[in-house]
Amino acid sequence: MVVTKSEMVAAIRKVKSVIPKISTIPALMGALVNDGYLIATNTEISIQVKLEAGAGEKFILPSKALDMICNLPDGNVKIECGDKDVITISAGRIKNKIQSVPVEEFAYDDIRNVSEENATIDAEMFLRAISRVAFAADAKSSNRLMTGIYLEGVDDGLKMAALDGHRIARIKIPATGVEGMKLIIPKQACEILSSLDLHGKIDLSYDNYAAVFCNEDSVVYTRLISGEYFNTDQMFRDSPIRATIDRKEFSNALTRANMCINSEKSKVPVVLDISRYEMEVSIVNSTNDYKEVVQLAEDINTPIRIGFNPKLINEALKYFSDDEVCIELTTPKMPMFVSETNTDLRVLILPVNIAA
Repeated sequence: MVVTKSEMVAAIRKVKSVIPKISTIPALMGALVNDGYLIATNTEISIQVKLEAGAGEKFILPSKALDMICNLPDGNVKIECGDKDVITISAGRIKNKIQSVPVEEFAYDDIRNVSEENATIDAEMFLRAISRVAFAADAKSSNRLMTGIYLEGVDDGLKMAALDGHRIARIKIPATGVEGMKLIIPKQACEILSSLDLHGKIDLSYDNYAAVFCNEDSVVYTRLISGEYFNTDQMFRDSPIRATIDRKEFSNALTRANMCINSEKSKVPVVLDISRYEMEVSIVNSTNDYKEVVQLAEDINTPIRIGFNPKLINEALKYFSDDEVCIELTTPKMPMFVSETNTDLRVLILPVNIAA
């Protein structure tokens, strides 16, 4: 097949994140060209990306071949599979032969559909929402439920939630045909979906074990995480202390305070002293005594002093889009809730103990 380098590199970048570096099946350490698609799998997650070329072709590009293609000069690339699964890559005066493996060794199923249960969702809205909650999931957690993002269909839309034991992120988007849906999608699959820059509509089919996200250009298959997800609805509530604050000023103050933390393992928290129209952000340790005042948009009648890991707040603030965010507090032992006006995104962040 003859394909432009730019198209091939774009496809390689989309599938490369699921290609395992080590596998007992050598064929999986590459990508399969199959009748106009480039396909990669790690058996848990599979992705196929449409190619303009490659109709009728079927061969495996090993990882070295993928790296070679990405480093070729711009222009057309000719890729052929000859006898004994030898791949020949040609571009201008460059010609290289790489040993591959038989296509029969590539373990992948037809991932276009898994069941009759399906829904159609606006791609841009869905991916924007899922990226805003996925940060709160912990892919390395020993609790499997915390490694995924929860999708639940309700009468008026699709709810998404993720948590890691220190924070919870939740959002809801309009959607139809999702009633009864309850899926836990692995964080890696959500990150892959977000990286594809999909437009138009996504057709989602699912059963009790797997889900398939299908767009005209890409298809992503993922196994689901089994189990009953946490009841995050009961964890969110209205709080009596509410303040509106400039998101960037708050984030910048937390960043500067975080720079005063001596090490990654330090448990010294950033303290927020909120009173009247001001929030004092401070941190005191063996080498620093840092204080900064950030203005609030309204008068707070009930003063409160509360401590947090600044990284947890700052990472959450990145996923809000409004210039201002609302923070809600109850007591120094209760969570802080962060929200904004223009979206349904709401984040819960647990505090840490501080001196009285």
